[in-house]
Amino acid sequence: YSISGDMTATWGGQQNNTIMHSQARKKEWNKAFKSESATGLIDCSQICRIYAYAPVLKEKKVVGVFSIAASLADAVLNFNEISHADVLVIFTDTIAVSSDKTIWGKSIAAASHPQNIIPLVQRASLSYTLSDTSTQPIRYVESNQTYEISRVKLEPNFTAEGMDVLVVDNVTSELNVVKKNTERMMTIIGIGVLLLLSLLYLLLSLPLKRLRNIAQSIPLLGQGAFEQLRQEINLKAKVTFDELDVLDQSAVALSYKLESLEHEVAEQNLSLRELVTEVTREKEFASSLLSQAEAIIATTNAEGKINTLNRFGSILTGMSTGDLIYRDMPEAEFLSLKQALVLIEQGTQDRHQHESVLLGADKMQHTISWVHTRLNNNFLLSVGMDVTELKNSQQAIHHLAYYDVLTDLPNRSLLLDRLKHAMNRSARSGKDGGLLLINLDGFKTVNDTLGHRAGDVLLQDMAKRIGPCIREEDTISRIGGDEFIVLLEELSDKSIEAAAQAKAIASKIQLSLNLPFQLEGHAHKITSSIGIS
Repeated sequence: YSISGDMTATWGGQQNNTIMHSQARKKEWNKAFKSESATGLIDCSQICRIYAYAPVLKEKKVVGVFSIAASLADAVLNFNEISHADVLVIFTDTIAVSSDKTIWGKSIAAASHPQNIIPLVQRASLSYTLSDTSTQPIRYVESNQTYEISRVKLEPNFTAEGMDVLVVDNVTSELNVVKKNTERMMTIIGIGVLLLLSLLYLLLSLPLKRLRNIAQSIPLLGQGAFEQLRQEINLKAKVTFDELDVLDQSAVALSYKLESLEHEVAEQNLSLRELVTEVTREKEFASSLLSQAEAIIATTNAEGKINTLNRFGSILTGMSTGDLIYRDMPEAEFLSLKQALVLIEQGTQDRHQHESVLLGADKMQHTISWVHTRLNNNFLLSVGMDVTELKNSQQAIHHLAYYDVLTDLPNRSLLLDRLKHAMNRSARSGKDGGLLLINLDGFKTVNDTLGHRAGDVLLQDMAKRIGPCIREEDTISRIGGDEFIVLLEELSDKSIEAAAQAKAIASKIQLSLNLPFQLEGHAHKITSSIGIS
Protein backbone atom coordinates (compact mmCIF):
# COMPACT_ATOMS: atom_id res chain seq x y z
CA TYR A 1 0.00 0.00 0.00
CA SER A 2 1.22 3.53 -0.78
CA ILE A 3 1.25 6.27 1.85
CA SER A 4 -2.04 7.44 0.40
CA GLY A 5 -3.59 4.04 1.11
CA ASP A 6 -3.83 2.76 -2.48
CA MET A 7 -2.94 -0.86 -3.15
CA THR A 8 0.11 -0.97 -5.39
CA ALA A 9 0.62 -4.74 -5.56
CA THR A 10 -0.88 -7.96 -4.26
CA TRP A 11 0.05 -11.64 -4.21
CA GLY A 12 -2.12 -14.62 -3.44
CA GLY A 13 -5.30 -12.68 -2.69
CA GLN A 14 -8.11 -10.87 -4.48
CA GLN A 15 -7.17 -7.88 -6.61
CA ASN A 16 -8.82 -5.10 -4.68
CA ASN A 17 -7.80 -1.50 -4.61
CA THR A 18 -9.39 -1.08 -1.18
CA ILE A 19 -6.77 -0.86 1.51
CA MET A 20 -8.80 -2.60 4.19
CA HIS A 21 -12.22 -4.09 4.84
CA SER A 22 -12.70 -3.34 8.56
CA GLN A 23 -12.08 -0.58 11.06
CA ALA A 24 -9.76 -2.86 13.06
CA ARG A 25 -7.48 -3.42 10.02
CA LYS A 26 -7.52 0.27 9.17
CA LYS A 27 -6.51 1.10 12.75
CA GLU A 28 -3.54 -1.29 12.63
CA TRP A 29 -2.49 0.05 9.19
CA ASN A 30 -2.43 3.63 10.56
CA LYS A 31 -0.58 2.42 13.66
CA ALA A 32 2.17 0.81 11.54
CA PHE A 33 2.38 3.93 9.35
CA LYS A 34 2.60 6.44 12.19
CA SER A 35 4.75 4.44 14.62
CA GLU A 36 7.05 3.18 11.85
CA SER A 37 6.99 -0.24 13.53
CA ALA A 38 5.42 -3.60 12.73
CA THR A 39 2.00 -4.51 14.12
CA GLY A 40 -0.72 -7.07 13.51
CA LEU A 41 -4.16 -8.44 14.48
CA ILE A 42 -6.66 -11.21 13.97
CA ASP A 43 -9.77 -10.09 12.09
CA CYS A 44 -12.89 -12.21 11.75
CA SER A 45 -15.16 -9.60 10.14
CA GLN A 46 -15.54 -11.76 6.99
CA ILE A 47 -13.33 -14.77 7.49
CA CYS A 48 -10.87 -15.21 10.33
CA ARG A 49 -7.43 -14.19 9.15
CA ILE A 50 -4.15 -13.21 10.78
CA TYR A 51 -2.79 -9.89 9.49
CA ALA A 52 0.68 -8.37 9.86
CA TYR A 53 1.65 -4.80 8.82
CA ALA A 54 5.17 -3.43 8.40
CA PRO A 55 6.24 0.05 7.22
CA VAL A 56 8.34 0.27 3.99
CA LEU A 57 11.26 2.66 4.42
CA LYS A 58 13.22 4.39 1.68
CA GLU A 59 15.91 6.88 2.46
CA LYS A 60 14.71 6.90 6.09
CA LYS A 61 11.17 7.80 5.09
CA VAL A 62 7.99 5.72 5.08
CA VAL A 63 6.91 5.23 1.47
CA GLY A 64 4.28 2.57 2.07
CA VAL A 65 2.99 -0.26 4.20
CA PHE A 66 3.53 -3.99 3.48
CA SER A 67 0.74 -6.37 4.63
CA ILE A 68 0.75 -10.17 4.95
CA ALA A 69 -2.43 -12.17 5.68
CA ALA A 70 -2.98 -15.84 6.40
CA SER A 71 -6.13 -17.84 7.13
CA LEU A 72 -6.63 -18.61 10.83
CA ALA A 73 -7.54 -22.17 9.91
CA ASP A 74 -4.24 -22.54 8.02
CA ALA A 75 -2.37 -21.22 11.06
CA VAL A 76 -4.15 -23.72 13.26
CA LEU A 77 -3.29 -26.59 10.91
CA ASN A 78 0.34 -25.45 10.70
CA PHE A 79 0.55 -25.44 14.49
CA ASN A 80 -0.92 -28.95 14.57
CA GLU A 81 1.64 -30.20 12.03
CA ILE A 82 4.54 -28.73 13.99
CA SER A 83 3.50 -29.55 17.59
CA HIS A 84 1.20 -32.56 16.95
CA ALA A 85 -1.24 -30.89 19.33
CA ASP A 86 -4.73 -29.76 18.38
CA VAL A 87 -5.71 -26.10 18.54
CA LEU A 88 -9.16 -24.63 19.14
CA VAL A 89 -9.90 -20.90 18.70
CA ILE A 90 -13.10 -19.54 20.28
CA PHE A 91 -14.63 -16.05 20.29
CA THR A 92 -17.40 -14.32 22.17
CA ASP A 93 -20.88 -14.40 20.63
CA THR A 94 -20.48 -10.88 19.23
CA ILE A 95 -17.96 -12.14 16.65
CA ALA A 96 -19.50 -13.44 13.44
CA VAL A 97 -18.29 -16.94 12.66
CA SER A 98 -19.39 -19.59 10.23
CA SER A 99 -20.21 -22.22 12.86
CA ASP A 100 -23.07 -21.97 15.31
CA LYS A 101 -21.42 -24.38 17.78
CA THR A 102 -20.32 -22.91 21.11
CA ILE A 103 -18.01 -23.89 24.00
CA TRP A 104 -18.31 -22.10 27.40
CA GLY A 105 -20.73 -19.68 25.72
CA LYS A 106 -18.26 -18.74 22.96
CA SER A 107 -18.37 -19.46 19.23
CA ILE A 108 -15.75 -21.65 17.55
CA ALA A 109 -13.58 -19.80 15.02
CA ALA A 110 -11.17 -22.55 13.98
CA ALA A 111 -10.08 -25.98 15.06
CA SER A 112 -7.67 -28.68 13.97
CA HIS A 113 -9.52 -32.01 13.57
CA PRO A 114 -12.81 -30.30 14.48
CA GLN A 115 -14.81 -33.56 14.21
CA ASN A 116 -12.87 -34.94 17.26
CA ILE A 117 -11.62 -31.91 19.18
CA ILE A 118 -14.82 -29.85 19.34
CA PRO A 119 -17.01 -32.63 20.91
CA LEU A 120 -14.18 -33.55 23.27
CA VAL A 121 -13.78 -29.99 24.61
CA GLN A 122 -17.55 -29.57 24.80
CA ARG A 123 -17.77 -32.66 27.05
CA ALA A 124 -14.87 -31.37 29.17
CA SER A 125 -16.64 -27.99 29.56
CA LEU A 126 -19.40 -29.80 31.48
CA SER A 127 -16.89 -30.60 34.27
CA TYR A 128 -14.59 -27.57 34.14
CA THR A 129 -14.92 -23.82 33.58
CA LEU A 130 -12.88 -21.67 31.22
CA SER A 131 -11.22 -19.95 34.18
CA ASP A 132 -9.89 -23.36 35.32
CA THR A 133 -7.52 -23.28 32.31
CA SER A 134 -6.05 -19.88 33.24
CA THR A 135 -3.46 -20.98 35.83
CA GLN A 136 -2.60 -24.51 34.70
CA PRO A 137 -3.80 -27.08 32.16
CA ILE A 138 -6.83 -29.15 33.05
CA ARG A 139 -6.52 -32.90 32.71
CA TYR A 140 -9.59 -34.60 31.20
CA VAL A 141 -9.86 -38.43 31.09
CA GLU A 142 -12.17 -40.15 28.63
CA SER A 143 -12.17 -43.73 27.29
CA ASN A 144 -8.83 -44.52 28.99
CA GLN A 145 -7.33 -41.53 27.18
CA THR A 146 -5.95 -38.51 29.07
CA TYR A 147 -6.11 -35.05 27.49
CA GLU A 148 -4.54 -31.81 28.69
CA ILE A 149 -6.50 -28.68 27.77
CA SER A 150 -4.63 -25.39 28.30
CA ARG A 151 -5.29 -21.79 27.35
CA VAL A 152 -2.51 -19.97 25.44
CA LYS A 153 -1.93 -16.31 26.21
CA LEU A 154 -1.10 -14.36 22.99
CA GLU A 155 0.55 -10.98 22.57
CA PRO A 156 -2.02 -8.13 22.71
CA ASN A 157 -1.19 -7.13 19.10
CA PHE A 158 -2.02 -10.59 17.78
CA THR A 159 -5.28 -11.32 19.49
CA ALA A 160 -8.82 -10.09 19.11
CA GLU A 161 -11.11 -9.02 21.93
CA GLY A 162 -12.96 -11.97 23.42
CA MET A 163 -10.73 -14.53 21.66
CA ASP A 164 -9.23 -17.52 23.48
CA VAL A 165 -6.82 -20.09 22.04
CA LEU A 166 -7.03 -23.58 23.54
CA VAL A 167 -4.39 -26.28 23.00
CA VAL A 168 -5.61 -29.87 23.37
CA ASP A 169 -2.95 -32.56 23.67
CA ASN A 170 -3.39 -36.32 24.16
CA VAL A 171 -0.82 -37.14 26.86
CA THR A 172 -1.86 -40.75 27.39
CA SER A 173 1.29 -42.27 25.89
CA GLU A 174 3.56 -39.87 27.77
CA LEU A 175 1.81 -40.65 31.04
CA ASN A 176 2.09 -44.37 30.36
CA VAL A 177 5.82 -43.96 29.74
CA VAL A 178 6.17 -41.95 32.97
CA LYS A 179 4.16 -44.57 34.84
CA LYS A 180 6.32 -47.41 33.50
CA ASN A 181 9.51 -45.52 34.24
CA THR A 182 8.24 -44.75 37.75
CA GLU A 183 7.35 -48.37 38.40
CA ARG A 184 10.72 -49.50 37.06
CA MET A 185 12.51 -46.89 39.22
CA MET A 186 10.54 -47.86 42.32
CA THR A 187 11.42 -51.52 41.72
CA ILE A 188 15.09 -50.64 41.40
CA ILE A 189 14.93 -48.46 44.51
CA GLY A 190 13.13 -51.20 46.46
CA ILE A 191 15.76 -53.78 45.49
CA GLY A 192 18.50 -51.31 46.41
CA VAL A 193 16.88 -50.58 49.79
CA LEU A 194 16.60 -54.30 50.54
CA LEU A 195 20.24 -54.83 49.61
CA LEU A 196 21.24 -51.84 51.73
CA LEU A 197 19.21 -53.07 54.70
CA SER A 198 20.72 -56.53 54.38
CA LEU A 199 24.19 -55.02 54.33
CA LEU A 200 23.39 -52.83 57.32
CA TYR A 201 22.02 -55.83 59.18
CA LEU A 202 25.21 -57.78 58.52
CA LEU A 203 27.31 -54.81 59.65
CA LEU A 204 25.22 -53.98 62.72
CA SER A 205 24.07 -57.39 63.92
CA LEU A 206 26.95 -57.85 66.35
CA PRO A 207 26.86 -54.25 67.74
CA LEU A 208 23.07 -54.47 68.00
CA LYS A 209 23.37 -57.71 69.91
CA ARG A 210 25.76 -56.08 72.35
CA LEU A 211 23.55 -52.98 72.54
CA ARG A 212 20.49 -55.15 73.19
CA ASN A 213 22.39 -56.89 75.96
CA ILE A 214 23.22 -53.52 77.55
CA ALA A 215 19.62 -52.31 77.15
CA GLN A 216 18.32 -55.46 78.86
CA SER A 217 20.85 -55.06 81.67
CA ILE A 218 20.27 -51.35 82.40
CA PRO A 219 16.88 -51.96 84.19
CA LEU A 220 18.80 -54.03 86.76
CA LEU A 221 20.17 -50.69 88.07
CA GLY A 222 16.66 -49.63 89.00
CA GLN A 223 16.04 -52.98 90.69
CA GLY A 224 19.21 -52.72 92.78
CA ALA A 225 20.66 -55.90 91.20
CA PHE A 226 24.11 -54.35 90.75
CA GLU A 227 26.11 -57.60 90.94
CA GLN A 228 23.82 -59.28 88.39
CA LEU A 229 24.34 -56.36 85.97
CA ARG A 230 28.10 -56.67 86.26
CA GLN A 231 27.84 -60.42 85.48
CA GLU A 232 25.58 -59.79 82.47
CA ILE A 233 27.93 -57.21 80.93
CA ASN A 234 31.12 -59.18 81.83
CA LEU A 235 33.80 -56.63 81.05
CA LYS A 236 36.88 -58.07 79.32
CA ALA A 237 40.30 -56.57 78.74
CA LYS A 238 40.62 -55.19 75.19
CA VAL A 239 43.33 -53.44 73.20
CA THR A 240 40.88 -51.29 71.20
CA PHE A 241 37.67 -49.71 72.43
CA ASP A 242 34.55 -48.59 70.63
CA GLU A 243 31.48 -46.67 71.81
CA LEU A 244 29.76 -49.83 73.07
CA ASP A 245 32.79 -50.68 75.22
CA VAL A 246 32.58 -47.18 76.71
CA LEU A 247 28.86 -47.75 77.36
CA ASP A 248 29.63 -51.10 79.08
CA GLN A 249 32.26 -49.49 81.30
CA SER A 250 29.91 -46.58 82.11
CA ALA A 251 27.12 -48.96 83.11
CA VAL A 252 29.44 -50.96 85.39
CA ALA A 253 30.89 -47.76 86.93
CA LEU A 254 27.34 -46.48 87.45
CA SER A 255 26.41 -49.72 89.22
CA TYR A 256 29.22 -49.24 91.75
CA LYS A 257 28.23 -45.59 92.23
CA LEU A 258 24.56 -46.40 92.71
CA GLU A 259 25.42 -49.23 95.10
CA SER A 260 27.42 -46.77 97.20
CA LEU A 261 24.61 -44.21 97.04
CA GLU A 262 22.10 -46.87 98.09
CA HIS A 263 24.03 -47.47 101.30
CA GLU A 264 24.20 -43.71 101.93
CA VAL A 265 20.47 -43.35 101.26
CA ALA A 266 19.73 -46.16 103.72
CA GLU A 267 21.74 -44.36 106.39
CA GLN A 268 20.04 -41.05 105.52
CA ASN A 269 16.62 -42.71 105.71
CA LEU A 270 17.41 -44.01 109.18
CA SER A 271 18.45 -40.52 110.30
CA LEU A 272 15.40 -39.04 108.58
CA ARG A 273 13.04 -41.44 110.35
CA GLU A 274 14.59 -40.46 113.69
CA LEU A 275 14.21 -36.79 112.75
CA VAL A 276 10.57 -37.31 111.67
CA THR A 277 9.88 -39.02 114.98
CA GLU A 278 11.38 -36.07 116.86
CA VAL A 279 9.49 -33.54 114.74
CA THR A 280 6.26 -35.47 115.24
CA ARG A 281 6.86 -35.47 119.00
CA GLU A 282 7.51 -31.72 118.96
CA LYS A 283 4.48 -31.14 116.75
CA GLU A 284 2.25 -33.09 119.14
CA PHE A 285 3.68 -31.10 122.04
CA ALA A 286 3.04 -27.81 120.20
CA SER A 287 -0.48 -28.91 119.25
CA SER A 288 -1.18 -29.90 122.82
CA LEU A 289 0.22 -26.60 124.04
CA LEU A 290 -1.88 -24.60 121.60
CA SER A 291 -5.07 -26.50 122.43
CA GLN A 292 -4.63 -26.56 126.22
CA ALA A 293 -2.79 -23.31 127.00
CA GLU A 294 -5.10 -20.77 128.63
CA ALA A 295 -3.74 -17.93 126.55
CA ILE A 296 -4.63 -16.31 123.24
CA ILE A 297 -2.08 -17.54 120.67
CA ALA A 298 -2.61 -16.00 117.23
CA THR A 299 -0.67 -15.21 114.08
CA THR A 300 -1.65 -11.86 112.61
CA ASN A 301 -0.43 -9.08 110.35
CA ALA A 302 0.26 -5.49 111.39
CA GLU A 303 -3.42 -4.63 110.83
CA GLY A 304 -4.44 -7.23 113.42
CA LYS A 305 -6.06 -9.58 110.85
CA ILE A 306 -6.09 -13.12 112.26
CA ASN A 307 -4.33 -15.81 110.23
CA THR A 308 -4.49 -18.57 112.85
CA LEU A 309 -6.04 -18.67 116.34
CA ASN A 310 -5.86 -21.36 119.01
CA ARG A 311 -8.88 -22.92 120.70
CA PHE A 312 -8.72 -20.89 123.92
CA GLY A 313 -8.42 -17.64 121.94
CA SER A 314 -11.40 -18.56 119.79
CA ILE A 315 -13.55 -19.38 122.85
CA LEU A 316 -12.53 -16.23 124.74
CA THR A 317 -12.83 -13.74 121.88
CA GLY A 318 -15.48 -15.42 119.74
CA MET A 319 -13.30 -14.60 116.72
CA SER A 320 -11.96 -16.74 113.89
CA THR A 321 -9.64 -16.53 110.89
CA GLY A 322 -10.00 -13.25 108.97
CA ASP A 323 -11.36 -11.21 111.92
CA LEU A 324 -9.58 -8.14 113.31
CA ILE A 325 -8.38 -8.99 116.81
CA TYR A 326 -8.05 -5.31 117.87
CA ARG A 327 -11.49 -4.21 116.64
CA ASP A 328 -12.59 -3.13 120.16
CA MET A 329 -9.53 -0.92 120.71
CA PRO A 330 -9.92 2.88 120.53
CA GLU A 331 -8.63 4.33 117.26
CA ALA A 332 -5.83 6.42 118.78
CA GLU A 333 -4.61 3.46 120.85
CA PHE A 334 -4.73 1.17 117.78
CA LEU A 335 -2.74 3.61 115.60
CA SER A 336 -0.02 3.73 118.24
CA LEU A 337 0.01 -0.09 118.47
CA LYS A 338 0.08 -0.44 114.67
CA GLN A 339 3.25 1.66 114.43
CA ALA A 340 5.00 -0.71 116.85
CA LEU A 341 3.69 -3.80 114.99
CA VAL A 342 4.95 -2.48 111.65
CA LEU A 343 8.43 -2.09 113.14
CA ILE A 344 8.31 -5.72 114.32
CA GLU A 345 7.04 -6.89 110.93
CA GLN A 346 9.93 -5.08 109.21
CA GLY A 347 12.45 -6.58 111.65
CA THR A 348 13.39 -3.18 113.10
CA GLN A 349 12.03 -4.08 116.56
CA ASP A 350 12.21 -7.49 118.24
CA ARG A 351 9.08 -7.42 120.37
CA HIS A 352 6.36 -5.22 121.79
CA GLN A 353 4.35 -5.61 125.00
CA HIS A 354 1.15 -3.77 125.98
CA GLU A 355 -2.24 -4.17 127.59
CA SER A 356 -5.64 -3.61 126.01
CA VAL A 357 -9.29 -4.13 126.85
CA LEU A 358 -11.12 -6.70 124.70
CA LEU A 359 -14.84 -7.42 124.56
CA GLY A 360 -15.07 -11.20 124.90
CA ALA A 361 -17.59 -13.68 123.57
CA ASP A 362 -19.31 -13.49 126.99
CA LYS A 363 -19.95 -9.73 126.36
CA MET A 364 -17.63 -8.93 129.27
CA GLN A 365 -14.58 -6.71 129.07
CA HIS A 366 -11.29 -8.54 129.54
CA THR A 367 -7.93 -6.96 130.17
CA ILE A 368 -5.38 -8.72 127.93
CA SER A 369 -1.62 -8.47 128.36
CA TRP A 370 -0.06 -8.87 124.88
CA VAL A 371 3.42 -9.83 123.72
CA HIS A 372 4.12 -9.54 119.94
CA THR A 373 7.10 -11.06 118.10
CA ARG A 374 7.95 -11.67 114.43
CA LEU A 375 7.75 -15.03 112.65
CA ASN A 376 9.93 -16.01 109.68
CA ASN A 377 7.01 -15.81 107.21
CA ASN A 378 6.44 -12.09 107.95
CA PHE A 379 3.49 -12.89 110.22
CA LEU A 380 3.36 -11.69 113.81
CA LEU A 381 3.02 -14.08 116.73
CA SER A 382 0.69 -12.45 119.24
CA VAL A 383 0.32 -14.07 122.67
CA GLY A 384 -2.26 -12.60 125.02
CA MET A 385 -2.89 -13.45 128.68
CA ASP A 386 -6.25 -12.64 130.27
CA VAL A 387 -5.19 -10.62 133.36
CA THR A 388 -8.67 -9.37 134.21
CA GLU A 389 -8.86 -11.26 137.52
CA LEU A 390 -5.29 -10.25 138.37
CA LYS A 391 -6.14 -6.62 137.70
CA ASN A 392 -9.29 -6.90 139.76
CA SER A 393 -7.32 -8.51 142.60
CA GLN A 394 -4.68 -5.79 142.45
CA GLN A 395 -7.37 -3.13 142.50
CA ALA A 396 -9.07 -4.85 145.44
CA ILE A 397 -5.77 -5.07 147.35
CA HIS A 398 -5.04 -1.44 146.55
CA HIS A 399 -8.53 -0.50 147.70
CA LEU A 400 -8.13 -2.43 150.95
CA ALA A 401 -4.77 -0.78 151.54
CA TYR A 402 -6.00 2.77 151.08
CA TYR A 403 -9.76 2.73 151.74
CA ASP A 404 -11.89 2.05 154.79
CA VAL A 405 -13.79 -1.23 154.47
CA LEU A 406 -16.93 -0.01 156.21
CA THR A 407 -17.44 3.45 154.65
CA ASP A 408 -15.33 3.06 151.48
CA LEU A 409 -13.61 6.36 152.41
CA PRO A 410 -9.82 6.96 152.24
CA ASN A 411 -8.09 5.52 155.32
CA ARG A 412 -5.23 6.94 157.38
CA SER A 413 -2.51 5.90 154.84
CA LEU A 414 -4.20 7.54 151.86
CA LEU A 415 -5.06 10.61 153.95
CA LEU A 416 -1.40 11.09 154.94
CA ASP A 417 -0.33 10.78 151.31
CA ARG A 418 -2.90 13.34 150.17
CA LEU A 419 -1.99 15.60 153.07
CA LYS A 420 1.65 15.56 151.99
CA HIS A 421 0.72 16.56 148.42
CA ALA A 422 -1.71 19.20 149.73
CA MET A 423 1.01 20.84 151.85
CA ASN A 424 3.38 20.93 148.86
CA ARG A 425 0.71 22.56 146.68
CA SER A 426 -0.07 25.05 149.46
CA ALA A 427 3.62 25.99 149.70
CA ARG A 428 3.70 26.69 145.96
CA SER A 429 0.38 28.56 145.71
CA GLY A 430 0.50 30.42 149.05
CA LYS A 431 -3.05 29.39 149.83
CA ASP A 432 -3.97 27.96 153.22
CA GLY A 433 -5.60 24.60 153.88
CA GLY A 434 -7.34 23.06 156.85
CA LEU A 435 -8.06 19.85 158.73
CA LEU A 436 -11.39 19.04 160.42
CA LEU A 437 -11.34 16.27 163.06
CA ILE A 438 -14.91 14.98 163.55
CA ASN A 439 -16.28 12.49 166.07
CA LEU A 440 -19.70 11.62 167.46
CA ASP A 441 -20.70 12.28 171.07
CA GLY A 442 -21.93 9.07 172.72
CA PHE A 443 -21.06 6.68 169.87
CA LYS A 444 -20.05 4.04 172.44
CA THR A 445 -23.55 4.19 173.91
CA VAL A 446 -25.07 3.35 170.50
CA ASN A 447 -22.85 0.30 170.17
CA ASP A 448 -23.63 -0.82 173.68
CA THR A 449 -27.39 -0.37 173.47
CA LEU A 450 -28.20 -1.13 169.84
CA GLY A 451 -25.24 -3.33 168.88
CA HIS A 452 -22.31 -2.99 166.53
CA ARG A 453 -24.53 -3.49 163.47
CA ALA A 454 -26.41 -0.32 164.31
CA GLY A 455 -23.07 1.42 164.98
CA ASP A 456 -21.82 0.44 161.54
CA VAL A 457 -25.00 1.80 159.92
CA LEU A 458 -24.53 5.03 161.87
CA LEU A 459 -20.94 5.43 160.63
CA GLN A 460 -22.02 4.75 157.01
CA ASP A 461 -24.82 7.34 157.25
CA MET A 462 -22.37 9.78 158.82
CA ALA A 463 -20.01 9.40 155.83
CA LYS A 464 -22.91 9.98 153.44
CA ARG A 465 -23.92 13.19 155.25
CA ILE A 466 -20.41 14.67 155.35
CA GLY A 467 -19.82 14.13 151.59
CA PRO A 468 -22.32 16.73 150.26
CA CYS A 469 -21.00 19.34 152.74
CA ILE A 470 -17.47 19.55 151.31
CA ARG A 471 -16.06 20.64 147.98
CA GLU A 472 -14.96 18.38 145.13
CA GLU A 473 -11.24 19.00 145.74
CA ASP A 474 -11.53 18.19 149.46
CA THR A 475 -10.96 14.73 150.99
CA ILE A 476 -13.02 12.97 153.68
CA SER A 477 -11.33 10.11 155.55
CA ARG A 478 -12.19 7.70 158.39
CA ILE A 479 -9.15 7.07 160.57
CA GLY A 480 -10.81 4.70 163.07
CA GLY A 481 -13.86 4.25 165.32
CA ASP A 482 -16.14 7.25 164.96
CA GLU A 483 -13.29 9.62 164.02
CA PHE A 484 -13.39 11.29 160.59
CA ILE A 485 -10.96 13.85 159.14
CA VAL A 486 -11.77 16.28 156.34
CA LEU A 487 -8.81 17.71 154.40
CA LEU A 488 -9.62 21.17 152.99
CA GLU A 489 -7.46 22.50 150.11
CA GLU A 490 -7.09 25.75 148.21
CA LEU A 491 -8.66 28.07 150.83
CA SER A 492 -7.89 31.77 150.89
CA ASP A 493 -4.30 33.04 150.87
CA LYS A 494 -5.28 35.15 153.90
CA SER A 495 -5.28 33.28 157.19
CA ILE A 496 -8.34 35.06 158.65
CA GLU A 497 -10.43 34.33 155.55
CA ALA A 498 -9.15 30.75 155.38
CA ALA A 499 -10.14 30.21 159.03
CA ALA A 500 -13.60 31.59 158.30
CA GLN A 501 -14.00 29.28 155.29
CA ALA A 502 -12.97 26.27 157.37
CA LYS A 503 -15.37 27.24 160.14
CA ALA A 504 -18.24 27.63 157.68
CA ILE A 505 -17.66 24.14 156.28
CA ALA A 506 -17.42 22.69 159.78
CA SER A 507 -20.70 24.37 160.76
CA LYS A 508 -22.40 22.96 157.67
CA ILE A 509 -21.17 19.46 158.53
CA GLN A 510 -22.24 19.80 162.16
CA LEU A 511 -25.74 20.90 161.19
CA SER A 512 -26.05 17.87 158.85
CA LEU A 513 -24.82 15.45 161.53
CA ASN A 514 -27.13 16.88 164.22
CA LEU A 515 -30.18 15.75 162.30
CA PRO A 516 -31.77 12.49 163.62
CA PHE A 517 -30.47 9.11 162.36
CA GLN A 518 -32.76 6.18 161.63
CA LEU A 519 -31.41 3.20 163.61
CA GLU A 520 -33.28 -0.06 164.12
CA GLY A 521 -36.50 1.61 163.00
CA HIS A 522 -36.21 4.50 165.45
CA ALA A 523 -34.94 8.08 165.18
CA HIS A 524 -31.84 8.84 167.24
CA LYS A 525 -30.35 12.30 167.64
CA ILE A 526 -26.61 12.31 168.17
CA THR A 527 -24.39 15.38 168.47
CA SER A 528 -20.91 15.75 167.02
CA SER A 529 -17.71 17.59 167.89
CA ILE A 530 -15.38 19.17 165.28
CA GLY A 531 -11.85 20.39 165.82
CA ILE A 532 -10.26 22.71 163.25
CA SER A 533 -6.55 23.17 162.46
